[in-house]
Amino acid sequence: MTTQAQFEGHPLWQVTGELQSHFEENESAISSGNGEIGVQIRYCLAFISPHKTLTDPAPYSMLALSNTQSFLSQTLQEVRNYVSNNNTAHLQNASSYLDQVVHSFSAWPVINAKGGAAALANRAFKEYRDSAEAAIARLLESNNEQSNRISEILNETNQERERLVEKLRSLSDQIDRTEQRIVQDETRLDTALVTNSEAFTNSQQRNKESFDAWLSKQGEELTERAQPHLSQVEMLKTNTEGHLHEIEELHKSVEKASSKAAAAILAKDYGSYSTREWVSGVVAYAFGFAVLVGLGIYLVRTFGQVSSTFSPTWQYVILKLGITVTGAIAAGVAFQFGSHALTRASTNKRVQLELGTIGAFLSDVEDSSKVERAKLDFVDRMFGRTWEGGDQTDKSSQGANGVNTLDKMLELVTKIRGQ
Repeated sequence: MTTQAQFEGHPLWQVTGELQSHFEENESAISSGNGEIGVQIRYCLAFISPHKTLTDPAPYSMLALSNTQSFLSQTLQEVRNYVSNNNTAHLQNASSYLDQVVHSFSAWPVINAKGGAAALANRAFKEYRDSAEAAIARLLESNNEQSNRISEILNETNQERERLVEKLRSLSDQIDRTEQRIVQDETRLDTALVTNSEAFTNSQQRNKESFDAWLSKQGEELTERAQPHLSQVEMLKTNTEGHLHEIEELHKSVEKASSKAAAAILAKDYGSYSTREWVSGVVAYAFGFAVLVGLGIYLVRTFGQVSSTFSPTWQYVILKLGITVTGAIAAGVAFQFGSHALTRASTNKRVQLELGTIGAFLSDVEDSSKVERAKLDFVDRMFGRTWEGGDQTDKSSQGANGVNTLDKMLELVTKIRGQ
C-alpha cells in the first residue's frame, strides 16, 4: 500500500512538471518536427495531472508510478535531444516512449466521475482544453509574426531589387559609353601603330645601313693596322711550336735517361745486397759444417772413453747429451740461415739482371702502352709480393723441433735416473 508521503514525494511529479515546462517553451519547434507528438504529450500530461491532487493514495502502486516516471524521463531526454540537434529520429523515439506511458496507465486506478472526482475530471479536461487553446494561440501568434517578418523581407527584397535594377541600368549605360570609346581608341591606335611602324622600320633600315658601312670601314682600318703584328705573331707561333717540340723531345730523352739511371742504381743496389747475402749464406754453411765436424770429433772421443768398467753418472750423460743437442741445433740453424741467405741472393740477383736488361729489351718497342704495361707487370711481380713468406713457418718448425728434442732428452734422463 502506498502511503501519502511516498505518493507525494514520488519523482514522477517532478518529471511531469519538467516535461510540461520544456514542451511549452519549445512547442512550435516540436510540433513542426512531428505534429502527433504534441497531442500525445498533452494527453499524458492531462491524464496524470488530476491524480496528483487526490487525497487517497492507497489504490496507487509504486511500481506503476515508477514505470510511468521512467518512460516520461526517457521521453523528456529525447525531446531535449531533438531541440538541441533537430534530428527527427529523437521525436520518433519519444513517441515510442509515450506509447509505453499510455500502456502503463492501465495499472493506475480509475477515477469515478462522481462528486469531487467528477470535478477533478472536468478540471483536467478544462486544463487540457486550455492548454490546447493556449498552444493554438501561440501557434497563431507565431504564424502572424512569421507572416509579418516575411512581408518585411519581401518589401526589403523589392526595394533592394529596384536599387539593383537602377544600378544595372546605370552600369549598362556606362558599358555602352565605354564600348564606344574603346572603338574610337582602337581606330586611333591602329592608325598610330601603322604610322609608327613604318617610321620605325625606315629608321631601323637607315641605322642598319649606316652601322654596316661604319663597321666595314673600321674592319678594314683594323686589318691594315694589325696586319704587320699578325705576321709577327704567326712567325712567333711557328717558332714557339718548334721550341715546344724540341722541349718535348728533350723531356722524353731526359725521362728515358733518368729511368735508365734509376734502373742502373737500383740494379747496383740489388747486386750489392745479393753479394752480401751470398757471402752470408756461404759463411753460415761453413759454420754449420764446422760445428758438425767438431761435434763428430767430440762424439768419437766420448765413445772412446766408454769401457765395460765405466759407469757414467746421470749428470755426465745429461751434459754430453746437452752438448750434442745444442751443437746439432746450432748446425741446423746455420744451414737454414745459409739456405735463406742464398735464396735471397738468387732472387736479388735476378732483380738486378731484370732491372739492367728491361730497358734494353723494351727500347725498340714502339707501342708506349705495351712498354708501360710490361714495366707495371715487372713492378707487380718484383715489388708487390713478400719474398720471405716462408721464414716464419720455417723458424717456427725449427723452434718446435728443438723443443721436441729437448723434451725427449729430459724424458731419457728421467728414465736413467729411475734405473
